[in-house]
Amino acid sequence: MKSTSEKRKPPQKQCPKCEASCHARSSSCGCGHIFYKKKRAIIEDWTTLAHGDAIKSIKGHGSYWIDTETKEKVYMGVYGKLIVKSVRRDGVIAYRVHKGLRSNCSEFVYMGSPKTWKMLDNYHIRPHKLIWDKKRKRR
Repeated sequence: MKSTSEKRKPPQKQCPKCEASCHARSSSCGCGHIFYKKKRAIIEDWTTLAHGDAIKSIKGHGSYWIDTETKEKVYMGVYGKLIVKSVRRDGVIAYRVHKGLRSNCSEFVYMGSPKTWKMLDNYHIRPHKLIWDKKRKRR
């Protein structure tokens, strides 16, 4: 029987690059070596998207309107699971997915540079944040 003064050490693994010991569940080492990437990685270059790619748009990003009375942001973007239809100059045209079924109407997901709308001072046009869905291609 082990004594109570001996505590178990956390699980460790060796970094192949610098041979330092890291926690077994860490995704990267301090030297910059990446052990694994998350499955739902952020889409860095949205122009590489193709027809049929399954993506997700995250709430809290995208175009918003600032309420003049309460000074709160009201997000006006497209959020949830989407299937890419085509890629345009400043965004993506996609179908929204509800409970596994694709909707018939197309949605525009803005991905261009941030700006304010000319006709309304408190409406801010911002790019959305996209991540890969579990299923990359949808047929």
